[in-house]
Amino acid sequence: ALNTILPKFKERVQTIYIDPPYNTGSDEFIYKDKFQHSSWLTMMENRLSLARELINKSGLINISIGDTIKSQVRINSTSRLQVLCNLIFGENNYVSTFIRKSGTAPRQDVKHIANSHDYILSYAKDIELAKINRKLADISRLKYEDKYVSERGKFDLNQLDRGSKQYSESLDYPINIERGEIIEIFDGQRFEKIEAPEKIEIWPGGNPKDKRWIFTWSEEKVKWGIENGYVVFKKNRAGKWKAYYKEYELVDNQGKPRERTNPYDTLILEFQNEIGTSEIENLFGGRFFEYPKPSDLIKYLLKITSNNISVVLDFFAGSGTTAHAIMKLNKEDRGKRKFILVEMGDYFSTVIIPRLKKIAYSLDWKDGQPQNTDGLGIFFKYYELEQYEDTLRKVK
Repeated sequence: ALNTILPKFKERVQTIYIDPPYNTGSDEFIYKDKFQHSSWLTMMENRLSLARELINKSGLINISIGDTIKSQVRINSTSRLQVLCNLIFGENNYVSTFIRKSGTAPRQDVKHIANSHDYILSYAKDIELAKINRKLADISRLKYEDKYVSERGKFDLNQLDRGSKQYSESLDYPINIERGEIIEIFDGQRFEKIEAPEKIEIWPGGNPKDKRWIFTWSEEKVKWGIENGYVVFKKNRAGKWKAYYKEYELVDNQGKPRERTNPYDTLILEFQNEIGTSEIENLFGGRFFEYPKPSDLIKYLLKITSNNISVVLDFFAGSGTTAHAIMKLNKEDRGKRKFILVEMGDYFSTVIIPRLKKIAYSLDWKDGQPQNTDGLGIFFKYYELEQYEDTLRKVK
């Protein structure tokens, strides 16, 4: 299947997500997962090499993988897969290893330590070109307003001096305010511009002899901050003056527009396997597929690694969770992401296609019944591929 789509989709896929068999020794997978490690790695290598050809220059691949630790089986699949990915994608293109809390109920059949997490390995086609999104920062702490609120947004106060291991003489200076000079003060309740009631001298850390403290702004920038409403003075409990700067929502500390974002981190606690199981049960009114990943997990990864017009590929499609996630995310942000799924199990017809139809009609199901009609609708087409030998066997 990957070879079939390669001519059309080479370097067109932005994001790949796969959840391959974990080499557990169970017989429940269509893929033989009793493979010796070398055979399992060969199976993965063949597919990942082709996958790399499909990813565009800024694209990424995310691979769910877990270490199997049962009473009789102890297999570290993750480290083997990472070595393989380093060879195919390049060690320099490693992005991160997400750690996901995979379940809530502890296993009783484990002799030593119960595994309650799995991993998602993330690699870029080219780490220098990779498009990795950031999340909007929590701005609830920005609670103050001033006359600049319409252009700068709300703000919080941060002290201008910091303890630092790297001493800088240029940042160790006194802030001097002459009596009568106009400054902005904060008394703990309100901000007010007044004439300085006394001569003020502020050293980083409060002591000119303490070389463990410096200001984070230069002397020139502090003067600019005072003149432009960025620097505030406040007395501490000991009656000593301290200098603070306003950390605004919409501009940085140079007055330039900014989008307040943070990088995503590697710890994922919200999307346990039980949620994926419940999702299938609500869609179909029964447990029609074992161990599906929650669609919100894939949606979370797509928020990090895709844009709203991306082509997304999943060639271990399972129950169709990746398509479900894309349809939910497109509904959420009005995106136009497209998906390509590959699956060799019979549940392609019995689970994936019915799931796509159901989600197209409604995103909210319970006991096999739609709770509304809020789906986006969808057109999709699918192909059935045969091995060459299978075709010959059917010839009469």
